[in-house]
Amino acid sequence: MSASFELYVYSIEESFEDCFGLRENLFGYYSTRARWAPASADLLAQLPAPCRRRIVQRLSWYRWQLENHARLLPERARRMAEDGAAAEFINLPASPYA
Repeated sequence: MSASFELYVYSIEESFEDCFGLRENLFGYYSTRARWAPASADLLAQLPAPCRRRIVQRLSWYRWQLENHARLLPERARRMAEDGAAAEFINLPASPYA
């Protein structure tokens, strides 16, 4: 498992899709481990330090992107409204299917 997971980790680019996938894989691993084998060894904690660092770097990039975008969205909307953008482009529904 270690070698193939390491290859996966090093293939992850700084993109929303890749980093979201990494986050979901970690979530799946830890939730399954907690439910089905809580006393088992944490295989991800046993990865080599450079690989764990890469995981932290990618997840940190992802977090920064999400927080930065969430912070900028209202500011961009305010500026667009001031510049005359139509209300439908400003007051966006939370779901694209609303």
